[in-house]
Amino acid sequence: MLSNYIPSKILAELAGCAINRVIWASFGDNPDSWFFAYQSKGGQIAVRLGPGAPRPLFDYIEHISSTSKELLGPIRVQLGSDGSFIVWSKSAWACRNVPETLRFRLSRLSSGTRTHNGMTMGSLKASTILNVAWHKDGSCFLRTLDNHVGWVYRTNTIRAAWDKIWAEVGVPGPGLDEMAELCYVAIDPHAPTSDTFAFIKKQKVGEEVPFILRFGQEPVQTRLSRPDLRIQMVPKLNNGYFRWAVSTRSGRPHQDDWDLELKKGQRVRVLRDMGKGWYVVAGKKDTKGWVHASWLDFSDSRFHEDPRTAWDRFSADVNKMMRSPPVKDFLSMADYVDTCTSDGCMVGKGEDSGLGICAHDLQVLLSGCGNYSLSFVKTWRNQFHPDRFAQSCAPEHTERLKAKAEQLFVLHGVVMEMMA
Repeated sequence: MLSNYIPSKILAELAGCAINRVIWASFGDNPDSWFFAYQSKGGQIAVRLGPGAPRPLFDYIEHISSTSKELLGPIRVQLGSDGSFIVWSKSAWACRNVPETLRFRLSRLSSGTRTHNGMTMGSLKASTILNVAWHKDGSCFLRTLDNHVGWVYRTNTIRAAWDKIWAEVGVPGPGLDEMAELCYVAIDPHAPTSDTFAFIKKQKVGEEVPFILRFGQEPVQTRLSRPDLRIQMVPKLNNGYFRWAVSTRSGRPHQDDWDLELKKGQRVRVLRDMGKGWYVVAGKKDTKGWVHASWLDFSDSRFHEDPRTAWDRFSADVNKMMRSPPVKDFLSMADYVDTCTSDGCMVGKGEDSGLGICAHDLQVLLSGCGNYSLSFVKTWRNQFHPDRFAQSCAPEHTERLKAKAEQLFVLHGVVMEMMA
């Protein structure tokens, strides 16, 4: 093991040969803010928290050590800037001062959350955190043991590096198969921006470890496997999924008839990667055409289900729910659509009592019905009139489900106002 700037307390135990191996280490925003987990020569697992670590973190770990010894051994801590942190053990987690995008994703994957002592706490549904990283500019990465992966990258440099590490396999973004090859993601939370990072993939037999990384103002460093040109030559369909992108210019990339006419700031759906930086996208009124990547800003790195595909699932589930009363649970709306990332909407979407979507999300979902109009939305929302919906609910769940239906009914009204 090679190391530098190790806290004196930990260094003394390492030098004294009392430690068999270091399991986890994380450093905060001052020299005394750190966390270590290690295994002693006798096999015992111990954790050490620096005196400068955030006070709520001390309280959380002390609570665990006094109430649940089985959670103390596997406890992990990721420290960030401005006193931010995420602490987890098995399915239990707590966070403080992390970007709202990250806190929202953790909450969505949990059975419930609560706030205490400035922290948000929850419990993941039968999983645990595997890799998490963030920066105060809003960039973040989250991966759980059951392979749920989410990411948001706020600067052009880190977004370009993320796209490049997947370009070697000829895809515009990672799916489950590609993500299985990812080893680790790190973002330096103490750098001025999120442009200090590392993306590391698993090492293959007979090859060096593939990576893309950048430190400070240095150039981006890469070591990637040789691309499979046969894969790159085959356009890859996204199987009902798309990406959002925003046009950075007005006009047509090459003035060809098949190029899509764009306006600067226009939002388009990226449907297909045609190779060599060209994409087929859909603009206003679902008009399709070719656009070069140099004209597009992929701020939203996620893949989304096509509105028609999402609508088909949603409408089928609604009909099934209403045909088989009594209703005992409400639909998880964010499982059908989750496209809006505006700061104002993210706060409401993250509330435990909410639906997990906003009016912009619902508008995208409804647009896939094939008959999207003001009269259609007005008719469709009647199914969620709280008094009408309550008649189909199991008595013991009526109040909770009625409140959910009322929220969805109101969101339909907001969509109708947006259409007027």
